[in-house]
Amino acid sequence: MSYKNQSSADFAAVPNSKFKNFIIDVFDIVIKALVIILIIITFVVKMCTVVGSSMTPTLINGEKVIISNLFYEPKENDIIVFHQTGALNEPIVKRVIATENRFIKIDYDNCRVYVSDDNVFEQSEIIDESAYVNLTDGKYKNYSGIYITQVPEGHLFVMGDNRNNSLDSRADEIGFVDERTVLGKVILRISPFDKFGFVK
Repeated sequence: MSYKNQSSADFAAVPNSKFKNFIIDVFDIVIKALVIILIIITFVVKMCTVVGSSMTPTLINGEKVIISNLFYEPKENDIIVFHQTGALNEPIVKRVIATENRFIKIDYDNCRVYVSDDNVFEQSEIIDESAYVNLTDGKYKNYSGIYITQVPEGHLFVMGDNRNNSLDSRADEIGFVDERTVLGKVILRISPFDKFGFVK
């Protein structure tokens, strides 16, 4: 039986080689993770800053939110960000009240919003807004009477939760929102940190 003589340098080369391979593997994982994060940020989620008080108290001016448009189809009660290309020409945050072809009735004097499949509005079609709507002293200050409309195909009717301080689908400057201008649904508040969490 014979033994091959190995120098101390030969023994040192083995762990060095393993360490180099480990570093290469870690570097490869980090690069792949960064690419995935970049793809997610570019195509799946975006960060937006809330501007104005129209969504108070749900969302406050200056708060930062994450929106997603991955396989997204707008639904009633969703909070969305869309890009207004008219007079305002900026991203806007509002709540979807009704989707295409639906009828809306706003009874300003009694503070009720109806959403229906036809223009016959029943008590059961009053939407429950108690969890989010903000009315000064519980009343509409700048509106009165009855407002009725139907949402055109491919469009949305949106309103801010702060109903007396919101420029939304009730105003000509916004009107019905083309679904093609929707950037995504608000899913998460990331700032301020003490209010971090999902948005409803």
